[in-house]
Amino acid sequence: MSKLDVLTLIRGAINAKVGHQIVCEEGDVLIPSSTGMKQFVATGKTSYKDRSTKEMITVGSLFNMVQAGIHTGTNFADYKKNPDFKEKVGVLDWMELKRYLTGEIETSKQIMNGDEVDDEGNDGKNGSGGASGSARGNGAGGASNRSGSGGASSSSGGAQTSQLLMAAERSLKRKRELIEGSGMTEEEASKCAERAKKQESSTGTRTTVLDVVQGDFSEVLAAHKAVTKSHKKSKATKAEEKNKRVPKYPIILVSESTSQAKVSMWNVLSFLQEGRYMTIKEAKQNAPPGSKEPKEHAMVHNNVTYRILPMKSTLNNKHWSDNDFSRVVGLFVDGSTWGYKKWCTKMPLVDIFSSTAGFHVHFADEKAHPNCQKWIVDKIVVDKNNRYMDAVAVEKIWRKINGFIAGKMPEYMAENWQNPHKKK
Repeated sequence: MSKLDVLTLIRGAINAKVGHQIVCEEGDVLIPSSTGMKQFVATGKTSYKDRSTKEMITVGSLFNMVQAGIHTGTNFADYKKNPDFKEKVGVLDWMELKRYLTGEIETSKQIMNGDEVDDEGNDGKNGSGGASGSARGNGAGGASNRSGSGGASSSSGGAQTSQLLMAAERSLKRKRELIEGSGMTEEEASKCAERAKKQESSTGTRTTVLDVVQGDFSEVLAAHKAVTKSHKKSKATKAEEKNKRVPKYPIILVSESTSQAKVSMWNVLSFLQEGRYMTIKEAKQNAPPGSKEPKEHAMVHNNVTYRILPMKSTLNNKHWSDNDFSRVVGLFVDGSTWGYKKWCTKMPLVDIFSSTAGFHVHFADEKAHPNCQKWIVDKIVVDKNNRYMDAVAVEKIWRKINGFIAGKMPEYMAENWQNPHKKK
């Protein structure tokens, strides 16, 4: 199997709600699939390139992320503090991999294709494996491994393997739905899912198409009429919804990266998620070369997903509406006033900070901005020489946000929170 298969198998297992069945035994990681358990060496490398080390992360690192509960809403701080996880990825890779493995995004720039991945070394347990370790078992994975040892791999073969893997994962999903929905036994569901898989993988020819010319297509025609009728009714609605976006997540706004700002899109995640403050300049230096300021972050705190956006999102943005203003639960200010011109035409500037939790971060050896002394915002002091105080400052921020939510937006409390993108 290729290195990409490890990521695909874990993604498929999480999507099929069997991520808890991924285990590690005697240095090998076992991943469930529709064709049986696939076995990989934990020290083997995958196709995901770590941003900081520029090396491929290991299968063991992915296993640690799954064990930490990326698919159940855990946060990076808990994952990082856990002493059981010896191999940890950085916060940027954590966010990227979490979104990919849980299905929020379909691909990632950090996932290298077959030509870009370095396949040096063996897994130490069979000679045909690359650095990632070969999948071993009685299923389709073992068969593909044996055929690959003859040196006949090609780009078309890789595409075919990918298609077969996708069909296998769909078969697993069908099997689970049949067992839960119709009360079939596991053996009956397996046979039914296998038949559907074979039908899906078969290739139609001119002869097979002509064989069904005399078939009864009345049901197909009736379905076509129903779809056409429904399409005409919804055509106008779809045109209206095309440019309409109504996000359901609570929002935290941060300042632009100005000389006055202490918190921006560059350093907000390390501050709020890891409890560690670094200056905007330091955050830029630690970012990969050529990186641009992020346009949006998503982070989980107390099982609630927050969107973090820059203040410029509220200006000249056709996707930003009054609904978005009503979901702002936290606001980091640097003292400037230009960013609030389109906040709400009926709301005076001084009243904005009574409708959300406002914060002004400044260094201990500096005074707060004069404007911020007039506004209803909490002054958060960061001491350059005492890094252990960063966690205290972050705790104060979350305590204020949680108090504001409890009083004015109870739907965003942990016990009431319902993820709008989570399948019911």
